[in-house]
Amino acid sequence: MKKKVHKKSKRKKPTPRGKLISARAIQDLRKLAEQAGEIIPATAFGNGAFCFKKIAFEYHLGKYWPKARKNLSKKEAIYSFLNEVYRRHRKVFYKIFRENLARGIERRRNSGKPVLEAEILELNATLKSLEVDLEREILALKLPKDRPTIVPPPQEFKSIIDKIGLHPFLLPECVNLFKNGHLNEAARKALEKYEVYVQKKSSLQLIGTDLMGTAFSEKRSYVRITDTSHKRGAALQDGFKLLSMGVMGFWRNYLSHGDEKQIPHQDAVAILGVISHMMNVIDSAPSESAVDVALATTVVALPLAPRN
Repeated sequence: MKKKVHKKSKRKKPTPRGKLISARAIQDLRKLAEQAGEIIPATAFGNGAFCFKKIAFEYHLGKYWPKARKNLSKKEAIYSFLNEVYRRHRKVFYKIFRENLARGIERRRNSGKPVLEAEILELNATLKSLEVDLEREILALKLPKDRPTIVPPPQEFKSIIDKIGLHPFLLPECVNLFKNGHLNEAARKALEKYEVYVQKKSSLQLIGTDLMGTAFSEKRSYVRITDTSHKRGAALQDGFKLLSMGVMGFWRNYLSHGDEKQIPHQDAVAILGVISHMMNVIDSAPSESAVDVALATTVVALPLAPRN
């Protein structure tokens, strides 16, 4: 009879025993967790989103990522992970920062909060204290010393612009300028396009407040947004005229000077939204024939003057 051959079961490789580290190293790791957490988030919404938790699993170190606990802060989660990796896999620790810092810096820039030179140099000093030398790679990034004037808006503002659905005449130029951080130019371009739009609708060659005052005059409207044969309609027409003159007199003049500071993201969204709304009002106005019929009806309804 043949002897049964017993297959030897493969033993799992034991987890490397963590090296004991000094109190100074623990302090540096806690500091690093806070600094790195400003560049690479602990966790992120959506599968595949860039964060420390995803990095842990990409490097097959998911077992070192702490389980979610009620009182576990994001900083503590990052520290716990970095502490385990630093004690057990020093080379992988180095690799994590070398391969992911640039991604984190790009993420911050795209969110509208670029990493400045001083911030990255502080992180570099902490890494050096932990005997992780990435100085050459970090200095090669050449980050700005001061916050740049042109910074892409945070993702939530980009989403707002996509969701509100700007008037087709503003697309795609105004949206592209906004998403690339040229907020003043995006708003200025929208006002310029509004001026051109009114010129086309009115067949007038005037510009600025003169154009708006003439085109939307409640007395002789080149562009009627409503039936002006009654008091409410005349008031609406007059209000739209004043609004159009106002955006030209204030926003257009303010944004025409290239030396002005970039307006806040929310202000740029507001200006683009208002201009888009005004174009939609013009588009939805009754046709001239419909207004003429309303005027004729009003005239017919007037009582005849008594004959002498």
